[in-house]
Amino acid sequence: MKRLLPFAAAFALVVALGLLAGCATPAGIASRQAEQRAIASIFGRAIEAEGGVSALLEVKSLTVDENIEFIAGPTHTLLSMHRWSDADGHFFSRTRVGDQKDATVLGFDGKVAWRRHPELGIGLMDLNEALGLSSIGNPRRTLALPSIYPGQRLLADASVDDKRCHVLALVPRNGATEKWYFDAATGHVLRVEVLGSPMAIALTVDFGDFRPVGPLTLPFLETRTGGTTMISRRQSAAVNQPLDFDPAPLTAQELADAAKINRILAHQIEAAGGAAALSRIHSRVTETTVEIPTSGVTNHLKVTQKDPNLILAEQDIPGIGRQAQGFDGTTAWSASEIEGYRVLDGAERQQLLGNANLRTALDLPAQAPLRRLLPPAEIDGRAVDVVALASLQAPLGTYYFDQENGRILRIEGTMIAGPRGTLPVRVDFSDFRTVDGVVLPFVVTTTNPAMRMFSTIQSVVNNAVEDDAIFRPRRDDD
Repeated sequence: MKRLLPFAAAFALVVALGLLAGCATPAGIASRQAEQRAIASIFGRAIEAEGGVSALLEVKSLTVDENIEFIAGPTHTLLSMHRWSDADGHFFSRTRVGDQKDATVLGFDGKVAWRRHPELGIGLMDLNEALGLSSIGNPRRTLALPSIYPGQRLLADASVDDKRCHVLALVPRNGATEKWYFDAATGHVLRVEVLGSPMAIALTVDFGDFRPVGPLTLPFLETRTGGTTMISRRQSAAVNQPLDFDPAPLTAQELADAAKINRILAHQIEAAGGAAALSRIHSRVTETTVEIPTSGVTNHLKVTQKDPNLILAEQDIPGIGRQAQGFDGTTAWSASEIEGYRVLDGAERQQLLGNANLRTALDLPAQAPLRRLLPPAEIDGRAVDVVALASLQAPLGTYYFDQENGRILRIEGTMIAGPRGTLPVRVDFSDFRTVDGVVLPFVVTTTNPAMRMFSTIQSVVNNAVEDDAIFRPRRDDD
């Protein structure tokens, strides 16, 4: 893998790019040269704040132990991570979730990037994700900023936590614009904003608690906000230490299995209509008839979904009355004539938010980084590939994919049965139809030890929901 550019070479690249851009009037050239000198000065001060060019070039590797907290509403997930990265772009980590006995090992040897958990499975990482991780963890990353971000603009100064900062708009070769805030007094990077849509902040990363680590000065606190919140607190750090655990690269068979699973997951995205069609849907209202033959009950279910994760599920069950569940972006809630109103936490909340996703097919690969290829099977005469999928925390279920067309025909897993616990469940999908370019199963059969339920879609309306007020909690079932 190519080594990172030394600071002098990177600075020369910055100046050259600045001179090549725009119209070549003398006044324009002078203005751009002044801007590039200011940008180079900001980069230079950041390097000095971290320890200086000589110190950074002496660092061959960085070893870090950190505790990471993920916060999604009232749900907190705690991880402990031990990671090692070097100046050549190699990256290895060992992560435990909560009090899990086993750890997930992540590795990138410069060619192949993988994940492995002894129970949950393995996974091949996308090369762009691997390069991003190796770049972020690289102990000499600050030296390479000018080459990582060839698009550079000087913005007006701003404040972060009452500290005046120099601000740069930086654009990587393939990615969204980022705003970097450099402490005017110390040179340290205090904040990075990754911009999504114009003028909208999709992700903010704040840095603090700077401490000496060998010849370097590094942040021991990192907070990421955007959808969920991630707080990383470094417990220790050391430079130029050998890798102290075996990352166990994937075997030839594991590589073959992981590559096949990647193809299966890519095929199911196309089977659902493709990424472009899925990305065009921003809200949906689905009217469904739900039948439970064993009890003779038939009821009407209306589900309203809207980006990014808003949902309202309403039904009127004979003999039970009206029920509703929803998420308004902050509170997950349930209201019924029998149980009244309550806030949904933990697994109930996560299950509801999972049902709010309008692009489950598109997001499935990212949601399930750990996978196990199981023996193929057959469903109603159709050959299927079988894959056990898991997040970094827990199994998601066993998925059955039609080998011919890529559709998900069945999912086996567990469902939340209210606050009292879980039930094993099998969900079968059939009668696939295309609506606005997206392929949906119009019949869903749910089987668990308590009952068998048939859900048949009566209507689907996309991109018609405008008012977010409908998702708000209904304490009086209004």
